[in-house]
Amino acid sequence: MPLIPQPPAVGRLDTAVHEWITRHDVPAKVDTALVRLSGAADHSKLWCVTALAMVPMGQRGRKASLRGILSLAVSSATANVIGKTVFGGPRPLAKSVPLARRLMKHPTSGSFPSGHSASAAAFATGATLEWPAAGIVLVPLAAAVCYSRIHVGAHWVSDVVGGAALGAGIAVIGKVVLPGKPPGEAQIPAGQPVELAPIKDGEGLFVVVNPGSGAERRNAPDPVKIIRDRLPQTQIHELAKGDDLPQLFRDAVDNGATAIGMNGGDGSVSAAATVAMERDVPLVVFPGGTLNHFAKAVGLSEYDTVLDVVQAGDGIAVTTGVLEIDGKPTNAVLNTFSIGVYPELVTEREKYEKRWGKGLAGMYAAGKVLRQAQPLPLNVNDHGGQRWLLFAGINRYFPRTLAPVERKRLDDGVLDVREALVKGRRSRLKTFLEAAGGSTADRIARRTPYVRKHLGVEDYTVQDLTVTWPPRDPADGPVIVAHDGETTQVPQDTYAVRLAAKPRGLRVYAPSARN
Repeated sequence: MPLIPQPPAVGRLDTAVHEWITRHDVPAKVDTALVRLSGAADHSKLWCVTALAMVPMGQRGRKASLRGILSLAVSSATANVIGKTVFGGPRPLAKSVPLARRLMKHPTSGSFPSGHSASAAAFATGATLEWPAAGIVLVPLAAAVCYSRIHVGAHWVSDVVGGAALGAGIAVIGKVVLPGKPPGEAQIPAGQPVELAPIKDGEGLFVVVNPGSGAERRNAPDPVKIIRDRLPQTQIHELAKGDDLPQLFRDAVDNGATAIGMNGGDGSVSAAATVAMERDVPLVVFPGGTLNHFAKAVGLSEYDTVLDVVQAGDGIAVTTGVLEIDGKPTNAVLNTFSIGVYPELVTEREKYEKRWGKGLAGMYAAGKVLRQAQPLPLNVNDHGGQRWLLFAGINRYFPRTLAPVERKRLDDGVLDVREALVKGRRSRLKTFLEAAGGSTADRIARRTPYVRKHLGVEDYTVQDLTVTWPPRDPADGPVIVAHDGETTQVPQDTYAVRLAAKPRGLRVYAPSARN
């Protein structure tokens, strides 16, 4: 007997719904599918398989599968151990269900709440809270499992509603209590802490604001107003057509500026960093671009954070890259350098990653880009061969795949290299599979002896990278080098570029201690 009996009105509703469903016929295939679906969810087998399938889909897939499984475990225990003991009650009689819908073994435990429904709702809700795009598949699947328990006569409708509410509620509470690390949160401090001069009112600070940068962001703040409110003595220059950005910074330092700042995208920040290193002044980075890779990496995703560290004098020293084309220095490299299809790969992935997650978006991008790619004959640190792409990250990038997405530190002092070489037969297909497989598949492949020797993607770290290539037919076009969101066409008569890591080469106002 249940400790808390069911209200009579709920019992009458359950009976009415059960009788209505059992007397309405559906196609035999629907009956069979719902019986099989209900059985697949026994002991949470369906959700365990789903969780495993999500693991190779990038960091978001792994987080979603973990939260889904943890929510399921708590919900299942609560429903089956506590719920059925307190409420329980008899289930629908097996003989009241059409023969085609009956389970091979009709359950005999307490009826309320439905453990299957609690588990389904918990997994779907928990995973969707971490990865909203996954809900497109998981929520309908969970709803189908819930209905299947009514259709096969294993539960009353109140059991299913109660179980689903329990599972979803536990998943939501879990997200509130254990929210997890927000995606893209920087490790603080991201580099070696250094003491910088506090700038209380903006005196000595020169900032260039690019009005067109980040214009596509909705409700983008007005950087000039924000800076003026907190640092009224700051000298602000709004970038205009024809301005020479590096020269603006050089002139400012020559006229007494003790720190320079940039509100713009990564390419503009790179130009500012070049002058900051050249003149040995600290850099202030405002998150005014579209993606703000460098600003986020140093922990500056909000304007208030930037202004706080500037006024406090908090700073870090980070590793940068020094790029030379034909022996002539260009802008500093703060994030990434590449030759080949990498820029296209990243551009395609970023179009879809917010909706699909990085795993699925990366898989699609790899297939689309590599299908049309042509390899380049490159000599990398005296190692020749044809390559689909060459990538070098400033400091170590993760995951250890063809298209990594984030750094944990900015003071590693190394270049993190990925090469996709043209090796053997079906090189294009192998490169796609390695790019699409994600970090988990990559780790497994590299630990499997037979598979490892056939991999086409190599990764290693160096402090200096020299890339040369033979003269090219003018009809093939110039070699294009990409760095920090910008592209540079290498002159037709130039056959070499060099990238060197410069440890602690740049001082940046940034959080220097975890609060």
